[in-house]
Amino acid sequence: MHTHICMYAGTPEWDSFIAAYMQGWKERIINWLVQDHAKVHVVYYEDLLTNKLEEIIKILDFLDIDYGSPEQVQIRISKDFTEFKRPQMKGLSFQYYTLKQTYFIKTVIHD
Repeated sequence: MHTHICMYAGTPEWDSFIAAYMQGWKERIINWLVQDHAKVHVVYYEDLLTNKLEEIIKILDFLDIDYGSPEQVQIRISKDFTEFKRPQMKGLSFQYYTLKQTYFIKTVIHD
């Protein structure tokens, strides 16, 4: 979620944003995935945290990049994993979504 949108959390504008864009976002993603010519590889942040080497190799395979061996990839990615962490939002004492919005989002996405 873009951080500049946070200023609207809890306002009628935020409710409108959630209602207007969530369904469109879902439809756009589905359209990308079902197009025969679309080549898409989904990467989950949580998978990168738990299976870094395996996920990096999947990305390299998807991009058709010769990486040598898994051991060579392990050497290259053995740096501290903090560079992949999402920035923490400091000083926020509110939830982005109300319970109603959370329900709406889950309903649209899991529909």
